[in-house]
Amino acid sequence: MFKNIFKEVEWKKGGIILIASFMVGSGLYFFKTISEQPNQDIKIEYIEKHINKRVETIKLLQYVDGRIDPALGSIIAREIDKASKKYFLPPEFIIGLMKKESVFNPLARSKVGAIGLMQILPSAHPEKIKGYSRKQLYHISVNIDIGCRIFKEYYDKTKSVSSALKKYVGGNVNNYMIDIYTTFIELSMYTQTIQR
Repeated sequence: MFKNIFKEVEWKKGGIILIASFMVGSGLYFFKTISEQPNQDIKIEYIEKHINKRVETIKLLQYVDGRIDPALGSIIAREIDKASKKYFLPPEFIIGLMKKESVFNPLARSKVGAIGLMQILPSAHPEKIKGYSRKQLYHISVNIDIGCRIFKEYYDKTKSVSSALKKYVGGNVNNYMIDIYTTFIELSMYTQTIQR
């Protein structure tokens, strides 16, 4: 049985508040959009997404960044699907996190030494990288698995997506979170569009 996670996420950008409520495993997503513009009626919009109609993860990756080589994208998509099932995280969310962290570059390295698709910082997670060489942390399967495990542990401790993301990035960076939520929401809406 899947666990409930991410019961509600509030996203605000340009006078719009978007509240996303979803349960991992049920495959059902609800989005409520409220306009904050003065003298406008409040607009509420609900969108449902069912897991049995899911778009393949490779198509989601290609939609987010069409430059991703299909061969590489297939490997990344396969590992996202594995981590999604293992850690009860929506693939759309993992893609959003990965896009923000590395722009889908498996060889990405930050100034502070974070590496790979999920930008794992070895010095911050010695217990999770135990048994892996520095080179192995760049491997797609290893990097995605460790990154998702780190995020899921933060979420389990804080019970808050925003707090877990703050711990993941190592600070309070609102634009960081907004970019991830935006990708998650865009992918969920894209899924609805192509299934009509």
